[in-house]
Amino acid sequence: MRKGFEMNLVVAMIIALIGVSLFIALTNNGVKDAATSIYCSTFAKSSGDIGETSVPEMCRGASEFTATKVQVTDNKLFSRELLSYIISCWKKSDGLKINEKYTCFELQLPGNVANVTEASVSDILNREDHCRSIENSDYGCGILDQISWNVEGGVIGSQTLLFIEYDPSRDIVMVTG
Repeated sequence: MRKGFEMNLVVAMIIALIGVSLFIALTNNGVKDAATSIYCSTFAKSSGDIGETSVPEMCRGASEFTATKVQVTDNKLFSRELLSYIISCWKKSDGLKINEKYTCFELQLPGNVANVTEASVSDILNREDHCRSIENSDYGCGILDQISWNVEGGVIGSQTLLFIEYDPSRDIVMVTG
């Protein structure tokens, strides 16, 4: 009878050790992911201030993109080019089976863009595309708000880094800088 009791004790200890190991592994990944997310979002907000030109590898996530240099500084020309990246990201995201934000483009800017706003981009979307490719109800373009503008001060001007991302939880393209 004593051997059966010892065997049950050994099995229970093994199960307990496996459970503790799984808990530690899951917790450490969760903490690591949270820390990475905080670092990357802080990096995105401060990158213009510190002169960074490229996103650290750990912040790129599952998306595969390359940094693109944008040389245009004129308001209308830059708005048109930015809109093309937004539409391209929207089309690229169609059919993707993803659950987290997907970075489509990292745009490196010259730092002296002529005050581009969501309104100036939406104006071109209204006039030239007639809201066929993507909608932005904030500016009278369709009934859905599929463009989110997360740019410091609401104006692209002195930023040196801009991200075009797709957020599947909200089904939108985000402009972040």
